[in-house]
Amino acid sequence: MQRHNVIIVLLAAALMVSIIGCGKKEEAPEAETPGPAQTPPEVSAETSAPTETKPPTAETAETSAVQDAAAQAELAAQSAKFLGEVLVSWNLGRKDVATKQFLAVQWSDAIAFQGVPMLAMSEQQLASLSPQQRTRVAEETQGLVGTLRAVAKYVIEAGQKRAAAGDAEGAKAHYAAVKECGEALVSPQRLQLVQMAGKAMAELAQQELNAAP
Repeated sequence: MQRHNVIIVLLAAALMVSIIGCGKKEEAPEAETPGPAQTPPEVSAETSAPTETKPPTAETAETSAVQDAAAQAELAAQSAKFLGEVLVSWNLGRKDVATKQFLAVQWSDAIAFQGVPMLAMSEQQLASLSPQQRTRVAEETQGLVGTLRAVAKYVIEAGQKRAAAGDAEGAKAHYAAVKECGEALVSPQRLQLVQMAGKAMAELAQQELNAAP
Protein backbone atom coordinates (compact mmCIF):
# COMPACT_ATOMS: atom_id res chain seq x y z
CA MET A 1 0.00 0.00 0.00
CA GLN A 2 2.81 2.40 0.89
CA ARG A 3 4.58 1.49 -2.27
CA HIS A 4 1.44 2.30 -4.23
CA ASN A 5 1.25 5.69 -2.56
CA VAL A 6 4.90 6.45 -3.39
CA ILE A 7 4.33 5.65 -7.03
CA ILE A 8 1.31 7.97 -7.10
CA VAL A 9 3.34 10.75 -5.51
CA LEU A 10 6.16 10.30 -8.02
CA LEU A 11 3.72 10.32 -10.93
CA ALA A 12 2.05 13.43 -9.59
CA ALA A 13 5.43 15.17 -9.21
CA ALA A 14 6.41 14.22 -12.74
CA LEU A 15 3.08 15.47 -14.05
CA MET A 16 3.53 18.81 -12.29
CA VAL A 17 7.03 19.22 -13.67
CA SER A 18 5.72 18.51 -17.16
CA ILE A 19 2.91 21.01 -16.81
CA ILE A 20 5.22 23.69 -15.48
CA GLY A 21 7.75 23.05 -18.28
CA CYS A 22 5.12 23.29 -20.99
CA GLY A 23 3.53 26.42 -19.58
CA LYS A 24 6.78 28.30 -19.02
CA LYS A 25 7.67 30.25 -22.07
CA GLU A 26 11.20 30.72 -22.96
CA GLU A 27 12.07 34.26 -22.15
CA ALA A 28 13.53 36.11 -25.12
CA PRO A 29 16.62 38.06 -24.39
CA GLU A 30 15.78 41.64 -23.68
CA ALA A 31 16.39 43.80 -26.73
CA GLU A 32 19.03 46.40 -26.21
CA THR A 33 17.49 49.78 -26.11
CA PRO A 34 19.12 51.85 -28.78
CA GLY A 35 20.72 55.00 -27.53
CA PRO A 36 19.94 58.40 -28.97
CA ALA A 37 21.02 58.76 -32.57
CA GLN A 38 24.25 60.70 -32.91
CA THR A 39 23.92 63.66 -35.20
CA PRO A 40 26.93 63.96 -37.48
CA PRO A 41 28.76 67.25 -37.02
CA GLU A 42 27.57 69.93 -39.33
CA VAL A 43 30.03 70.88 -42.02
CA SER A 44 29.54 74.43 -43.06
CA ALA A 45 29.61 75.24 -46.74
CA GLU A 46 32.30 77.75 -45.93
CA THR A 47 34.73 75.07 -44.74
CA SER A 48 33.70 72.17 -46.95
CA ALA A 49 33.38 73.94 -50.26
CA PRO A 50 36.68 74.50 -52.06
CA THR A 51 37.78 78.11 -52.42
CA GLU A 52 36.61 79.38 -55.74
CA THR A 53 39.23 81.28 -57.70
CA LYS A 54 37.57 83.82 -59.89
CA PRO A 55 39.16 84.32 -63.28
CA PRO A 56 40.33 87.86 -64.00
CA THR A 57 37.69 89.99 -65.63
CA ALA A 58 38.26 92.10 -68.69
CA GLU A 59 38.23 95.18 -66.50
CA THR A 60 40.94 93.93 -64.14
CA ALA A 61 43.03 92.70 -67.05
CA GLU A 62 42.76 96.11 -68.70
CA THR A 63 43.70 97.87 -65.46
CA SER A 64 46.72 95.61 -65.05
CA ALA A 65 47.81 96.27 -68.63
CA VAL A 66 47.54 100.03 -68.10
CA GLN A 67 49.59 99.81 -64.90
CA ASP A 68 52.25 97.73 -66.63
CA ALA A 69 52.42 100.18 -69.52
CA ALA A 70 52.72 103.09 -67.09
CA ALA A 71 55.52 101.34 -65.19
CA GLN A 72 57.39 100.62 -68.42
CA ALA A 73 56.96 104.22 -69.57
CA GLU A 74 58.28 105.46 -66.24
CA LEU A 75 61.31 103.20 -66.50
CA ALA A 76 61.97 104.26 -70.09
CA ALA A 77 61.67 107.93 -69.12
CA GLN A 78 64.19 107.58 -66.33
CA SER A 79 66.73 105.95 -68.67
CA ALA A 80 66.40 108.39 -71.59
CA LYS A 81 69.71 109.42 -73.17
CA PHE A 82 68.80 111.19 -76.39
CA LEU A 83 66.84 114.26 -77.40
CA GLY A 84 65.23 112.07 -80.06
CA GLU A 85 63.42 110.09 -77.34
CA VAL A 86 62.04 113.30 -75.89
CA LEU A 87 60.81 114.48 -79.28
CA VAL A 88 59.07 111.18 -80.02
CA SER A 89 57.10 111.29 -76.76
CA TRP A 90 56.30 114.97 -77.26
CA ASN A 91 55.00 114.45 -80.79
CA LEU A 92 52.82 111.60 -79.51
CA GLY A 93 51.22 114.00 -77.05
CA ARG A 94 52.84 112.37 -74.01
CA LYS A 95 54.13 115.64 -72.61
CA ASP A 96 54.62 114.47 -69.03
CA VAL A 97 56.68 111.50 -70.23
CA ALA A 98 58.69 113.83 -72.47
CA THR A 99 59.36 116.04 -69.45
CA LYS A 100 60.70 113.12 -67.42
CA GLN A 101 62.86 112.08 -70.34
CA PHE A 102 64.14 115.63 -70.73
CA LEU A 103 65.22 115.63 -67.08
CA ALA A 104 66.96 112.26 -67.50
CA VAL A 105 69.12 113.19 -70.51
CA GLN A 106 72.71 114.22 -69.76
CA TRP A 107 72.91 117.29 -72.00
CA SER A 108 76.66 117.60 -71.63
CA ASP A 109 77.06 114.14 -73.14
CA ALA A 110 78.06 114.11 -76.80
CA ILE A 111 75.41 111.52 -77.62
CA ALA A 112 72.53 113.62 -76.25
CA PHE A 113 71.69 115.04 -79.71
CA GLN A 114 72.49 111.87 -81.62
CA GLY A 115 69.94 110.98 -84.28
CA VAL A 116 68.84 114.58 -84.96
CA PRO A 117 70.75 115.54 -88.15
CA MET A 118 69.84 119.26 -88.09
CA LEU A 119 71.56 119.61 -84.71
CA ALA A 120 74.78 118.13 -86.07
CA MET A 121 75.00 120.47 -89.05
CA SER A 122 77.12 123.62 -89.20
CA GLU A 123 76.62 126.73 -91.30
CA GLN A 124 79.49 125.64 -93.57
CA GLN A 125 77.80 122.30 -94.22
CA LEU A 126 74.53 124.05 -94.95
CA ALA A 127 76.21 126.34 -97.46
CA SER A 128 77.60 123.35 -99.35
CA LEU A 129 74.10 122.03 -100.12
CA SER A 130 72.07 122.79 -103.20
CA PRO A 131 69.44 125.55 -102.95
CA GLN A 132 66.65 123.00 -102.81
CA GLN A 133 68.42 121.09 -100.04
CA ARG A 134 69.12 124.25 -98.07
CA THR A 135 65.47 125.19 -98.24
CA ARG A 136 64.41 121.77 -97.00
CA VAL A 137 66.95 121.78 -94.14
CA ALA A 138 65.93 125.31 -93.14
CA GLU A 139 62.25 124.30 -92.97
CA GLU A 140 63.00 121.17 -90.95
CA THR A 141 65.29 123.09 -88.61
CA GLN A 142 62.64 125.76 -88.07
CA GLY A 143 60.13 123.08 -87.09
CA LEU A 144 62.65 121.41 -84.77
CA VAL A 145 63.52 124.69 -83.06
CA GLY A 146 59.83 125.43 -82.52
CA THR A 147 59.39 122.03 -80.86
CA LEU A 148 62.47 122.52 -78.67
CA ARG A 149 61.17 125.85 -77.43
CA ALA A 150 57.77 124.34 -76.68
CA VAL A 151 59.37 121.49 -74.74
CA ALA A 152 61.59 123.89 -72.80
CA LYS A 153 58.59 126.08 -71.94
CA TYR A 154 56.62 123.07 -70.73
CA VAL A 155 59.52 121.85 -68.56
CA ILE A 156 59.90 125.35 -67.07
CA GLU A 157 56.18 125.41 -66.28
CA ALA A 158 56.44 121.99 -64.66
CA GLY A 159 59.23 123.39 -62.51
CA GLN A 160 57.07 126.35 -61.53
CA LYS A 161 54.35 123.95 -60.43
CA ARG A 162 56.89 122.13 -58.29
CA ALA A 163 57.93 125.44 -56.74
CA ALA A 164 54.32 126.35 -56.00
CA ALA A 165 53.87 122.98 -54.30
CA GLY A 166 56.86 123.66 -52.06
CA ASP A 167 59.34 121.44 -53.92
CA ALA A 168 62.12 123.97 -54.43
CA GLU A 169 64.75 121.36 -55.31
CA GLY A 170 62.49 119.69 -57.86
CA ALA A 171 61.80 123.06 -59.45
CA LYS A 172 65.51 123.86 -59.70
CA ALA A 173 66.15 120.49 -61.34
CA HIS A 174 63.68 121.42 -64.09
CA TYR A 175 65.22 124.84 -64.65
CA ALA A 176 68.75 123.45 -64.63
CA ALA A 177 67.88 120.81 -67.24
CA VAL A 178 66.56 123.48 -69.62
CA LYS A 179 69.63 125.63 -69.06
CA GLU A 180 72.02 122.73 -69.72
CA CYS A 181 70.20 121.76 -72.90
CA GLY A 182 70.21 125.35 -74.15
CA GLU A 183 73.89 125.83 -73.42
CA ALA A 184 74.74 122.59 -75.23
CA LEU A 185 72.96 123.92 -78.33
CA VAL A 186 75.04 127.09 -78.36
CA SER A 187 78.00 125.82 -80.34
CA PRO A 188 79.77 127.10 -83.48
CA GLN A 189 79.33 123.59 -84.87
CA ARG A 190 75.57 124.13 -85.10
CA LEU A 191 73.34 126.23 -87.30
CA GLN A 192 72.73 129.83 -86.24
CA LEU A 193 69.03 129.15 -85.86
CA VAL A 194 69.74 126.31 -83.42
CA GLN A 195 72.22 128.41 -81.47
CA MET A 196 69.72 131.24 -81.10
CA ALA A 197 67.10 128.84 -79.78
CA GLY A 198 69.58 127.35 -77.33
CA LYS A 199 70.58 130.79 -76.05
CA ALA A 200 66.95 131.76 -75.50
CA MET A 201 66.31 128.52 -73.58
CA ALA A 202 69.34 128.99 -71.35
CA GLU A 203 68.44 132.60 -70.56
CA LEU A 204 64.85 131.69 -69.69
CA ALA A 205 66.01 128.93 -67.35
CA GLN A 206 68.58 131.21 -65.72
CA GLN A 207 65.88 133.76 -64.93
CA GLU A 208 63.92 131.09 -63.08
CA LEU A 209 67.01 129.92 -61.22
CA ASN A 210 67.78 133.47 -60.15
CA ALA A 211 64.25 133.91 -58.85
CA ALA A 212 64.21 130.57 -57.04
CA PRO A 213 64.71 130.69 -53.24
